[in-house]
Amino acid sequence: MSTADSQLVVASSAVSEDLFHNVFRRGKEMSENALVLISRVITLAVGALAFVFAWTQENVVYTLVSYGWAGLASAFVPSITLSFWWKRFSKAGVYAAFIVGIVTTVAWIAIGLDNVLTVRIVSFAIPFPAAVIASLLFPKKRGEETSKSES
Repeated sequence: MSTADSQLVVASSAVSEDLFHNVFRRGKEMSENALVLISRVITLAVGALAFVFAWTQENVVYTLVSYGWAGLASAFVPSITLSFWWKRFSKAGVYAAFIVGIVTTVAWIAIGLDNVLTVRIVSFAIPFPAAVIASLLFPKKRGEETSKSES
């Protein structure tokens, strides 16, 4: 619930402050009561819209959250895992894991291959070897290595 209400507050604040106050009113002064009223109305509208969207679309929230986490995890998990367990992991490996992980996730979903094999598996299977290959092709420079006494 805390994620949902946080997203609701962020969305309504963005609309009320950025869009309404700065674009429609062009920064003109408004009373605090008027801003609070606008913020509350927009919060109610965004909440109602989100409710209708979630209620009418089958599995849309689960699917979007699942894809989002697949994209994040595909970038971060190979980098974090290899940095802990492989001393030869380099900066190039981090870049490769991030780029290949995100591109793989987006492409896999866009092409429609998620119906064949879930992106949550593929998004880990492809960035790991890409990070290893990039680290082997572009090894750490001497300045990148840290001794145990520095960490």
